[in-house]
Amino acid sequence: MKLAHPDKPERFEPLGQDHLPEHKRVAYLLAAPGLYAKAEFERAIRRAGGCVVREADLLAALEDGLAALLGDPDDAATLAIMQGHVADYRARIEAASPDEAVLLVLGVDHPIARVREIVARGHARYNELEADREFYWEARGIEAARLFVVDWENGPAPFRRGPRGVPDSLLALIPEGHRTAIGFKAGQLFQPTLAEVKNSASPSPGSSSGTPSSSEATASAIPRKGRGKRTTGNSRKSRSHA
Repeated sequence: MKLAHPDKPERFEPLGQDHLPEHKRVAYLLAAPGLYAKAEFERAIRRAGGCVVREADLLAALEDGLAALLGDPDDAATLAIMQGHVADYRARIEAASPDEAVLLVLGVDHPIARVREIVARGHARYNELEADREFYWEARGIEAARLFVVDWENGPAPFRRGPRGVPDSLLALIPEGHRTAIGFKAGQLFQPTLAEVKNSASPSPGSSSGTPSSSEATASAIPRKGRGKRTTGNSRKSRSHA
């Protein structure tokens, strides 16, 4: 759980706006999560039909697809090369830090991108997993924006919240790439920094150590599209009156 003051929203400016002057960039104010926020967030994603797809599952399906599409002996050399690309990519993912893994998945310079294109043309199971992952991140972004956005700067319309959070009519105006980024950011809201842990810790009487430990795995479902998109439209700054 993010150990932050509930009255101090966090300002979040999605990437991909370097072409705009700072005073015209879209930024979102995200509320610090309360006690049940994480559970409510995950329930909302599941209610929408979202399910986590791990990169390891996608790679396994990718290998199955390669074997099915290139099983002819005449394709043995090509199959071996592509299997090598998958093995190299898997090794890099496993050795990468969470941030490095995100950059690797989002990147298109690794030969794995070409392998994915080939398998996606003819392997139903791989396509299903890709679709499930893309849907998960779309749902995650929508529900994160609904629950945690309490205001925006240079938003597409005057901001408001309803009984269930940001209404669908406003969520639809948020660029897809921004929603995806908000969904990714939401996971970080639940993870306190080391400084926040130290500042929030209060030892219990008689306790030998009052500093809690906290760890949470980085989301294994990482989107490969939509992040960092540039936005267009009006540049109006609004403030919440709700």
